[in-house]
Amino acid sequence: MGLCGSRNSGGGASLDRPISQVLTVWGDYFSADTRSILTLIAMGGKGQLPYNFQLVDQFQGDHTKEEFLKVSPVGSSPILMEGRQIIIGSYINFLQYLLSHHKPIRDTLYPLEKKHIIDGHLNWYSAIMRVCTTKLIKMVVLPKAFGQKPFSPEEIKREQEEFFNVIVPQLNKGLSQYEYFCGNEITAADIVIYHELKTVLILHKRDLVSRETPDLYAWYGRISKQEAIIQMDDLFLKIVKKYQLI
Repeated sequence: MGLCGSRNSGGGASLDRPISQVLTVWGDYFSADTRSILTLIAMGGKGQLPYNFQLVDQFQGDHTKEEFLKVSPVGSSPILMEGRQIIIGSYINFLQYLLSHHKPIRDTLYPLEKKHIIDGHLNWYSAIMRVCTTKLIKMVVLPKAFGQKPFSPEEIKREQEEFFNVIVPQLNKGLSQYEYFCGNEITAADIVIYHELKTVLILHKRDLVSRETPDLYAWYGRISKQEAIIQMDDLFLKIVKKYQLI
């Protein structure tokens, strides 16, 4: 059986058809990377950038099916396809591709005058935040969705303390001067950090507390009201509910 999919514009992606010049995203709404890619396209392209979306449901094993392995031989997702180009790897590969090939996204969410600030936040995200969030996500998903041995309460507590007592206050500190991380407009850094933070908060049944991290709390409230973010949050929560991850 082929991968199930939905589309946002243009024809659906298929490996059996002639190569499409329309940007195609293969991914899973549970993935923060996938949600970040789709948000970048929606907000940066301002609804004018056509793309296809092909669902790869990791919980159903879609990433191991022959059709997807023809595109991504190691079964990793998300991936981007455009013409004969296939982008596989980490979120930074997808971000760099979208910024270099789609000027509206670059101009809106990665303006040249803020490049060094955005890069600074994304580097911190990769080196510090994502290391911790990856562990926290696995601690919930692997036992509940894939039947692996549960992590010990001590292991979970240690990672939660690292995240909520160290990383979350650092995020709050990064918002002390502006409404968003790089100024008073949303950038790619806000989108990437938001989706990762959202995943951890939901899976670990935690909320931000205004009196503890007031700037982060206010930022979270502002960005979560963006139309593209609302759509991604809704799709993410449907996956969480469907597979009983909380």
